[in-house]
Amino acid sequence: MNLKSLTLIEMVLVMSLFILVLSLLFPIVGIRGPSLVFQTRMDLIAEARNAINNISSDLLSSNSIVREDDLNNPGNSVIRFRILNIEPNEEISRIPAGDPFGDISWGDGLVYGNWIRYRLVNGNLVRERLSFDLNVIETKIVGRNVDSFLIDDSRRPIYTIRIAFRREEYLGIKLPEEITYSVLTCINTSRT
Repeated sequence: MNLKSLTLIEMVLVMSLFILVLSLLFPIVGIRGPSLVFQTRMDLIAEARNAINNISSDLLSSNSIVREDDLNNPGNSVIRFRILNIEPNEEISRIPAGDPFGDISWGDGLVYGNWIRYRLVNGNLVRERLSFDLNVIETKIVGRNVDSFLIDDSRRPIYTIRIAFRREEYLGIKLPEEITYSVLTCINTSRT
């Protein structure tokens, strides 16, 4: 019995040809489609988690919550509320006159309220920090590919938030089907 083994060079050539054949077959067979759909779903889940984490952490430290219908995006909601911010080593005189929230001392800094607003802008869920007179100071996108943003405040202090995400393409490649993902959560803002 004569056993012959392959040399290292022959093994490398065989593996290279095998990889080349597989890389040519997969796009033809359409194997890439399911992986794109899976990756898109994972991205939408991550976007949803990020958006809900941002909203819930803000809402749990909030006061004076106002829910409104979004006039720019019918069928969607806008939520606005006050959160506490720490401004270390600030003088009390630096708070604007007529501050409706009062002066609150905490630790070595001064705490005062800023308004935060979440709303849908061009398919993005945006967190806006507002001044005392409700002018936008800072804007941050907390969710992309958002299809709808709805808030139900009928059971205060429990707020029901529904965010729906939608994608039709991934990295410029059209997906075989539209991918949607919705999150429905309740946040209890009571202090007791």
